[in-house]
Amino acid sequence: MVDSPSSQVDTSFGLLHEYPMYMGGDDYHLQAFSPLIDAGDPAILDVDGTRSDIGCYGGPGGESYIYIDLPPNIPDSLSASVVADSIILVWRFNPEADFSRYQLHRDTLSGFTPNVFNMIAEPDTSFYIDLDWEPGHNYYYRIAAVDNQDNISDYSEELAVILTSIWGQPGVERPDITAITGNYPNPFNSQTTIVYYVANIGPIPARINIDIYDIMGRKVRKLVDEKKEVGQHTITWDGRDDAGNDLPTGVYFARISQWGEPRLSSKRKLVLLR
Repeated sequence: MVDSPSSQVDTSFGLLHEYPMYMGGDDYHLQAFSPLIDAGDPAILDVDGTRSDIGCYGGPGGESYIYIDLPPNIPDSLSASVVADSIILVWRFNPEADFSRYQLHRDTLSGFTPNVFNMIAEPDTSFYIDLDWEPGHNYYYRIAAVDNQDNISDYSEELAVILTSIWGQPGVERPDITAITGNYPNPFNSQTTIVYYVANIGPIPARINIDIYDIMGRKVRKLVDEKKEVGQHTITWDGRDDAGNDLPTGVYFARISQWGEPRLSSKRKLVLLR
């Protein structure tokens, strides 16, 4: 009697919902730092004696090979909207397990070549608020992804932002995302000011929540729980928890949500230094 495949699979382990990081095309070998490396059944070994990989080359019937460290995929779906005094850029977040950050470049000339002189930011999220621009100019953006080993992807296609009007006139949109757009200073010691935008989504004014979480995912502080109008707002955090205790040095996350809807939420990393 041969057991069915389902009877041989232990679903209590395995990173089945992770981005696999294959080599690409029809090549299903795993890249270096793939979350599927040594993530299979611990009772089954690869041919090199290590814990089995998830995938067609893992296990005793697979093969031993060198994991090649490739750069991240090229960022795509770069788009922009003009909101009051801001240009809001959004794109698809890179799914690689070793992803680190982006390099965002801007110029006033189409067809520009990205370099250190026109790089304006290195965000680790898939959106950026450009506040440093002037009416009467057109702006062009390109973006690349960087991994933890400092491998850099090729650059995205150029995005043109053609500014033909000012906020409040036809052709200029209100915010299309609710997000924390920045905080200053970061890292911080005694307090930091968090800047956020409220999107024109659902009933307005919108119920906005901003909560602070520690690196273990525990909520330590509720900063905002009230209705806000569309547009930019700020809130100051003093590095304390809800009981008024000073929190220790570490990495924290500020998470914003609109109407408690998970699909209308985002987070930002805050670094507290005592």
